[in-house]
Amino acid sequence: MIGILEQITIAWLLTAAAALWFIRSYMQGGKYRKSTTALGKVVLITRANTSIGKETARELAKRGATIYMACRDMEKCEKAPSNASSQ
Repeated sequence: MIGILEQITIAWLLTAAAALWFIRSYMQGGKYRKSTTALGKVVLITRANTSIGKETARELAKRGATIYMACRDMEKCEKAPSNASSQ
């Protein structure tokens, strides 16, 4: 038979697991799930070789948009499209 200490431990583990699931599911925000296309759209993205601009450029390229990249460093800007296509 399970002792009281083991029951409390199991209850805490289940509570912690439920809390982690809640945080993971609801606290990270909504997710865009539609499969829309950007064919025929022209997009100008600033800082397209780093951070969120890079991810935005990658996603819009996958959806078919024509992308113009505005970057500070031309060397890094020229490398960004090859990095985006390899990932």
